[in-house]
Amino acid sequence: MRTLLWTALLSSTLVLGASCKKDAGERQQEAARKVVEERKDVGEAQRDAQKKIAEEQKDVGEAQREQTEASRDLDRAKIEYQRESQQRLSRIDQKIDRLESKGDADSQRRASEFRARRDQVKAQESELGTRTSENWTAFKDNMSKRLDDLEDEIDKAL
Repeated sequence: MRTLLWTALLSSTLVLGASCKKDAGERQQEAARKVVEERKDVGEAQRDAQKKIAEEQKDVGEAQREQTEASRDLDRAKIEYQRESQQRLSRIDQKIDRLESKGDADSQRRASEFRARRDQVKAQESELGTRTSENWTAFKDNMSKRLDDLEDEIDKAL
């Protein structure tokens, strides 16, 4: 009976010990599965972040290309407007010369006034290169109005 008791005690210890080992093994496997899942999640997050970075870099590249193109367009517009304004100033000079050639004192005085105003407009034209896209339209409109006004007044005086 003693032997039976010891045998029962020993077998129950072995069964309990094995079940404890099984629980520890299962916990270890569960922990390993969680680590694998976490690594997958981190990997996916890294891929998503890299994809977003690539998209943002693409957007920045496109914005830079657009800005470069806009800058080129502005430069072309400035060159074209400068050419046009120089042609207009040349026509104004010719008209002032015609007015001055009338020879009377009033025509001489008015031609002198018109030359002074023409010089002011020419000085404003020299600021053309410093204009940015934000203030280009206002500058161009102001300059065109001053040229129009000057040319109209010269035409009336002729």
